[in-house]
Amino acid sequence: MTAPSPHRARGPRARWALVPAVFALAAAGAQEATRPAGDGEDARRVHELVDQLRAARQERAARERDQAAAIARLDAQVSDLRADLEDLERDGREATDDALELAAEIDAARARSDRARAWIALARASAERIAAAVPGATALPTGDDPRATVRAIEALMTRAGDLLSTSRAIELTNEPVPLDGGDRRVHAWILRIGAVGTIFVSEDGEDVGVREGEAWRTDLTADEREAVREAIAIARGRRRPALTPVPLSLEGA
Repeated sequence: MTAPSPHRARGPRARWALVPAVFALAAAGAQEATRPAGDGEDARRVHELVDQLRAARQERAARERDQAAAIARLDAQVSDLRADLEDLERDGREATDDALELAAEIDAARARSDRARAWIALARASAERIAAAVPGATALPTGDDPRATVRAIEALMTRAGDLLSTSRAIELTNEPVPLDGGDRRVHAWILRIGAVGTIFVSEDGEDVGVREGEAWRTDLTADEREAVREAIAIARGRRRPALTPVPLSLEGA
């Protein structure tokens, strides 16, 4: 005897089980058909809330993008400020170095100025002694202007150099010499012995004299006259060189 099939045994029961399910679906459809109108208003509000939420999210995303852009701009500004600050610090260091170099140069210039003033003081002391011995020398300025002092010293040294050159020069000329207060003129050989003095001998050898100031002195002794004649003869190459005393006064020269 074969066992009854489980499908056959369950068939009538399954059909009866479907009946409550159909009634349940029908009841659900009736309930949906009889749902009150307020449920549609709720759905609309839900959609509005969803739209508002979506808009809020979009607005927040836009704000976040704006904030990110603002932060990026701030970062760029901060970078620029840092670069400017580094430039200022570098400029400050360079300015400090320049200031130190300038201070060193000022100290060196002051040292040179002090040495120059000391040299001018020594030169002034020497120049004052020279000025006392140089005829016609201009007195040195008494002020504190170093430039004026240096110019005066240079002028004094030029004057002293000219006198020194003149004092070393020996010059022989032939020209008229006024005698007897200018009443008589004779042609004579004139020997200028630097700044020491000037002597003359007339061409005929009769008149002999020495210069004193702006005039000629002719009242010489016989020895003085002979000494003048010998000195001029040596200058003219008429006699051999020799040491010859001449009647000149160094004090009046």
